[in-house]
Amino acid sequence: MERFFRKIIEKAFVASQKRIIRNFSMTAKERYTSFRNKYPSMDQRIPQYMIASYLGITKEFLSKIKSQLLLED
Repeated sequence: MERFFRKIIEKAFVASQKRIIRNFSMTAKERYTSFRNKYPSMDQRIPQYMIASYLGITKEFLSKIKSQLLLED
């Protein structure tokens, strides 16, 4: 039982470390694009302020990124 929970915690730790590294190594636009590719339907179901918080940016900046991406398409 202990081994099971240790494995769960190890996976969660690795995921959080990857997220931190990604936040420091990618631009906000790249992080948002990566988020949209990884979770395609979540963008419509989750409030913008929560997505912005997850990406480490403000909701206003996320709105600006979204409008830039719309213009590019």
